[in-house]
Amino acid sequence: DSGVDGTERHFRLISQGVEKLHGLTIAEVLADAEALYGQVHEDDRPRVAELEKRAAETMTPFAAEVRRLPGGALRWRLFTSAPRRLPNGHLVWDGLEWDITERKQAEDALKESRTRIQALSDNLPGGLIYQLDSGQAGERRQILYISQGVELLHGLTPEEVMQDSARLYGQVVEEDRPLLAARTVQAAKAMTPMHVEMRCRHPSGDIRWIYACSAPRRMPNGHMIWDGIELDITERKQAEEALRKSEAKYRLLHESMRDAFCRADLSGRILETNAAFQTLVGYSQEELSELTYQDLTPERWHAG
Repeated sequence: DSGVDGTERHFRLISQGVEKLHGLTIAEVLADAEALYGQVHEDDRPRVAELEKRAAETMTPFAAEVRRLPGGALRWRLFTSAPRRLPNGHLVWDGLEWDITERKQAEDALKESRTRIQALSDNLPGGLIYQLDSGQAGERRQILYISQGVELLHGLTPEEVMQDSARLYGQVVEEDRPLLAARTVQAAKAMTPMHVEMRCRHPSGDIRWIYACSAPRRMPNGHMIWDGIELDITERKQAEEALRKSEAKYRLLHESMRDAFCRADLSGRILETNAAFQTLVGYSQEELSELTYQDLTPERWHAG
């Protein structure tokens, strides 16, 4: 109830959902409407006030997407409200409110993905951008657009891929196909970007590591469109594998040494030992991690 001239704010009724959406009890809102209105983000208040004013002047419903700050956390809300006059001249508003935070977050993620794709499309070394139509329920795979980078990454021309997308998907190694399918289904359900690292077999026979990121969106006809990028991460993967093998070789050498080995910091804290050192001093690695080399050295030799 906003009174005769719309300057008052008094709730006549509000449902139990106010506790989940706003962290307020029904009694608190009925006693003080400002407890609810005060949560509207400061930047959105002028727009809401203008919509309310226009709706009151024309006696027509209005809808608004606004940011609210229940408990200090930013949440997006969609609310609609319709005005009507009571016999006493008071203006009453009948309204509904929904939490649309997840939808707005998905929209922001998609917007960011599009911005990233646009920035990369002009100069994307070792990568490509694409657009895919997967139908209404993922029943199809039609490449609508793919950049020239597909020739380097997959050894195919854009025309070949757009004519037959199976030639592209057929390059994914069999062991990685379940992961790609699972990530795609998950992203489609949540309408959030999909990220995956997978191996592809180049027509030359070489195995390439590909990082793919793709964001889904619904078209008016119900089809799901994916805007995505691919990057060749083969060198990074090879470097990671080389590092893993180097660490394994070091570990094998470290553990098989007959000489005792110990690594400590400048304060004397023991960081790492091998089996020979543990046998020499009679402590396990777990016990040594709680000691310093001073603890292992007789006091008469500390000064030295």
